[in-house]
Amino acid sequence: MASSVSATGTAVVEFTTESGTESIARSEITTTDASAPVSFGFEILYRRLVLRVGTSAGGEEVIIDTVFEPGQHVITFTPGAATYYIEWRLPEIGEATLREFQRLAAGNFELETPWTASELASLRHEQSLNTQWWTVRSKQTRALERRGSSSWSLRRFTPENGPFGPLNLSDVSMTASARTGTATVTASRAVFNTADVGSLIRLTHAGQFETEGFTAVDQVTEAIKVTGIEGERAFNYTVSGGSGTVVLERSVGNEFSYVQVSGASPGTYNDELDNQVIFYRLRCSAYTSGTITVTMTYAGGVTDGTGFIRSVDADNEITVDVLEPFAKTTATSLWNFGSWSGRFGYPAATALHDGRLYFAKDNAYYGSSPDDFENFEVTALADGAISRTFPGRMTSARWLLGGEELYAGLSGREDVIGSNAFDELIIPTNVRSRPRSRRGSADASPIELDDGAAFISRSKERLIGLRYDGNRTAESIDLTRLNRSIGGAGGFKEVAYQHEPEPRIWCVREDGQVAVLSYDPNESVVAWWRMVIDGLVKSVCCVPGTPEDEIYFVVERTVGGATKRFVEKLAPEAWDAVSEAWHLHSALKYEGVSTTTLTGLGHLEGREDVYVWGNGRQQGPFTVSGGAISLTEPVTYAIAGLLYSGKYKGPRLNWGGSMGASLTLEKQVKDLGLIVSDTAGGCLAWGRGFNEGEYQRLKDRREGATFDSPLQLVDEDMSFPFEDQTAKDPRLHILMDKAGPAKVQALVPLVDTHG
Repeated sequence: MASSVSATGTAVVEFTTESGTESIARSEITTTDASAPVSFGFEILYRRLVLRVGTSAGGEEVIIDTVFEPGQHVITFTPGAATYYIEWRLPEIGEATLREFQRLAAGNFELETPWTASELASLRHEQSLNTQWWTVRSKQTRALERRGSSSWSLRRFTPENGPFGPLNLSDVSMTASARTGTATVTASRAVFNTADVGSLIRLTHAGQFETEGFTAVDQVTEAIKVTGIEGERAFNYTVSGGSGTVVLERSVGNEFSYVQVSGASPGTYNDELDNQVIFYRLRCSAYTSGTITVTMTYAGGVTDGTGFIRSVDADNEITVDVLEPFAKTTATSLWNFGSWSGRFGYPAATALHDGRLYFAKDNAYYGSSPDDFENFEVTALADGAISRTFPGRMTSARWLLGGEELYAGLSGREDVIGSNAFDELIIPTNVRSRPRSRRGSADASPIELDDGAAFISRSKERLIGLRYDGNRTAESIDLTRLNRSIGGAGGFKEVAYQHEPEPRIWCVREDGQVAVLSYDPNESVVAWWRMVIDGLVKSVCCVPGTPEDEIYFVVERTVGGATKRFVEKLAPEAWDAVSEAWHLHSALKYEGVSTTTLTGLGHLEGREDVYVWGNGRQQGPFTVSGGAISLTEPVTYAIAGLLYSGKYKGPRLNWGGSMGASLTLEKQVKDLGLIVSDTAGGCLAWGRGFNEGEYQRLKDRREGATFDSPLQLVDEDMSFPFEDQTAKDPRLHILMDKAGPAKVQALVPLVDTHG
């Protein structure tokens, strides 16, 4: 069929392709600015379509033939001509729909996702180059594809050849109305329900049947396997439609050494090679135009036909898009459903490892063929896909992680999926899964560490590490063993790992606080601390960067009586000038002419506690009104936001006793030595507590300093009298609660112990 499409409005185009034909829709578009990029949004249903864009009708001068799978898409390109042509083609036998095809206005483009807010914590993803796979057990897996900075696709991930569940063992038979295209499959009694939509179904018949539509040179059919003697070896093949040359090829004993069969022509062919195993296929050796439809039919062996369930029309009838042609239109009791569906559930986790794309669902795991992430056909060959179950009691997959090994987090334990021998590649005949921990995993994504992995335990109160010992055995380590309460009352909900400038594990807690683990096993560093800010942290992620990784948070705050969420990034730890140091949160930067008014603070509207670090000095508090604040001193460089406090409470002191340990003795801190660096005057305090009157503060100016200049940085060793009382447990407190930087490298207390 042929159809035109509006360039500015929306359109729905139906494609129907029959044997030996193609369905094409073409639109002629005129633009007033040929050098300006244009963007189109659209959705494809049922079957893949091929797009080309040219400056001539049917041409490919702008975009060569590009395949778009069913799903949502945005494509951006520069026409390069005042008149250009967009052409869509359905090369396969069957039906497809192009809808909501429209020109998009410049700005932000959106692709609608299917996940609800309650499912976000269960989302898992993996990435290879420009493709990401997103899984959650309650929804069909999606593939997010980047085609360019403004060209994206979000499609349903539906491999056409598996994986499949167990073969039917009942007396129910299935009958297809057609071998190709769109067909109706009727069951001998009720077996379908609406949750089967989007699943695969496979029908197996005696005999082998292959068909293909050739549109290019060197395209081939799947092979048929010929065995037996005399008349048992005869098979038939046909060639119709299009313009080109098709040849018959064979390979003896395997599918790797095909040569052309001399003198063969369409019709019945018998090689008379009794008792030999020969594989035959058809190849397009020359192509001119159209679609060349070929078929091969052989009575021996079996053929698996596959269909994608488009709709459930009755409890015993479905409509399918035939993906791999059915061999016959007669009834067969050899059939099975796909392993992934609304009825049986979808994968809950995914990971890449050793060239295979893995998924896990409930107590089973699946691996694609090597470097072919759309191929899940299970075979005994080394390049076949993998479909196995986790051993032991029933448990549900929570996550997968490809690292030193393929790690699997389950609700009841953690496994390592590998081969039978160390450093041997996983293939279908040697794959196995072995338990390495019995902690059980929470429904949260893990992180990969330099020496293994880390995950949140089933209780959510523990962060567990998996790493290898000297015998190459994965062992589990409780990373919270030195601070059992660090997870808070609700435990952890999400983690992210930062490599630069220091290795840290950022852990978001259920109560909205953040626990951070400084973790460097090579230096024996395992130290927990908390980051407490104004608001509730909902999520964290780490983006690799140079020279520092970038840490992002989603923070929830109440502003003007309304609940709002903000995406905020930690400022770099390194800075060149004191005026550039960021020590405010929910903050924005101003740089320009001297001013006493800062605008653009609408996200803090109504807040009365906004401070400014301007030209290296602190001002505030200010109240945001109309998204602006008025300063007391003019600035040319300023950071405006909310204060937060850095607090350190030291351990119990255990020295100063003439007889040895003084942990339980009365003692008094007389003096405190401080080694500080890069510390702005007035931004550091120390004492016996954090309350006013319990601490003393570093002066913000020295004699001879200019008061309208940035605060001076302190880099030296200092000693001060310490105002404290005699007690068994005096503690040292450090407070960094201003908008400027402070760094304490060492504390040296002088303790007077009363024995």
